[in-house]
Amino acid sequence: MEMYNENLKHANRQAFRKGIATGLGLSVFWFFIYSAFAVAFWYGIYLIRNGEAGFEPGKTLTIFMGVMIGAMSLGQAFPTLEVIGNARGAAEKVFEIIEQKSEIDFSSKEGGILEKVEGNISFKNLYFTYPARPDVQVLRGLSLDIRKGQTVALVGSSGCGKSTGIQLLQRFYNPEKGEKTIFWIQVLLLLYYILINMPGGNSLTSNKSVNKSGKCGNTVQTLLAAKLDKVDKEKTEKPNKQPKRTHSEVSNESNTSVDLTGIISIQRDIEEIKQNLEGGLKKIDLENATKDLVKSSDLEVIVTTIVKNLFKEFTSSIETKIDKKVSEVIEEMQEKIDALSIENENLREKAEVAMKSLSATKKELHQNERLTEKAITSSNYNEQYSRKNNIRVINFPWRERQDLRADFISKVKRDMNVELEERDVVAIHRIPSDKLGPKPLIVRLFSSDVKRRVMREKKNLQDHVRFYDDISKRNIELMKRLNETEWFSDVWYFNCGVYGRISDGLQLKFNIFDDIFLRLRQRK
Repeated sequence: MEMYNENLKHANRQAFRKGIATGLGLSVFWFFIYSAFAVAFWYGIYLIRNGEAGFEPGKTLTIFMGVMIGAMSLGQAFPTLEVIGNARGAAEKVFEIIEQKSEIDFSSKEGGILEKVEGNISFKNLYFTYPARPDVQVLRGLSLDIRKGQTVALVGSSGCGKSTGIQLLQRFYNPEKGEKTIFWIQVLLLLYYILINMPGGNSLTSNKSVNKSGKCGNTVQTLLAAKLDKVDKEKTEKPNKQPKRTHSEVSNESNTSVDLTGIISIQRDIEEIKQNLEGGLKKIDLENATKDLVKSSDLEVIVTTIVKNLFKEFTSSIETKIDKKVSEVIEEMQEKIDALSIENENLREKAEVAMKSLSATKKELHQNERLTEKAITSSNYNEQYSRKNNIRVINFPWRERQDLRADFISKVKRDMNVELEERDVVAIHRIPSDKLGPKPLIVRLFSSDVKRRVMREKKNLQDHVRFYDDISKRNIELMKRLNETEWFSDVWYFNCGVYGRISDGLQLKFNIFDDIFLRLRQRK
């Protein structure tokens, strides 16, 4: 709603300016018309009165029509200036968009090329807002790692940034802050054409398009292969053979550092012994050949030392990896905790807004309820007031072609000894009823005095005819509720009001929305 109101201000200003321009245009238009009328009539009459030679009333009319048509044409030309102004304003926006230089150049040939993407994708602390909606933060510190072989689904409500992440990866947009990488390479360093043509399937680039580009020398695989070739070259440059070492040399080296060359040398000596035995050497030759070999006890010490050193290095490496893994897990948990804290804060703000809205709604509902009660009470009073001179008649005899007015006046005079004139009975008619027998009558009398004279003698009626006040339906329901409480010794209607009397003689007047028991407790 705030965004709508903010944008509405601009439209309001434009409409205001348009109204002023239209009003000025019409004012100028009619000004010229009436001015032309005035000038033409004045000057024509002036020339005729002064007796100008050759000037007649017909020429006056001709000149008048010419001036009027010219003035109308001139006046109609001014409103078109508004159209020209609108066109110039629109053209300015169009040229501004055409001349705007995009931060992302689609035709650029700069950047690396990935032949095949099989590595990891990583987002680190990404912040992003769309240029069209700079006040709406779409991504707030997004951090995401997608490992090789993983299938990841981004789930969320509309506008939370699911497709935005993919569009940032394909460089449809650049983030405000943060880092995004593919196989540890910044996306901003890659060729835009490769990213924009990435399919939505198993990989981000097409192998076919990369092979056609002929730039495989710039790929990550080529860089890694060059490094491996360098390592192999360094290994080949090392001497293939090393001179044999004595037992003391091997022992000293084994005790100082972990070096496997001594073990390799011992293995070579044993291989020579096996070859000599196969060739049929004598025992003496065997002793001479093996006198420089390492003794079993010394070999055990060497191997034990090497194993200890290897175990120490292995333990240190494992501890380093474990510490690194624990640090990563702790960092990831901390990021999740921060995200949950932000989400909880947002939920708390939404809950506060909802509570305020609910409170306002309750207040408005209470106000509407009070207004409704007042309206219904007023309507009931007006209805009852319109019936105050009415009498409801029960069991009044029915006959063919009956004159109800004359029969009613005759019945009142005969049974009640009350004289009525025809004008005292304003209206009389029968009303529908589901009960058997004659339909009830509604009689409208001339005044309250006439009704009072009739109702005062109603106990004298005969033939089961009964007179009652014409009470509204809501007041009848109120009287039923009062009788159902069994607290009232008498309940009656009088002068548009319903009254009740309790056992101690207290009389109370009730409204249709009154709380009966509360009124009885308050005794007022």
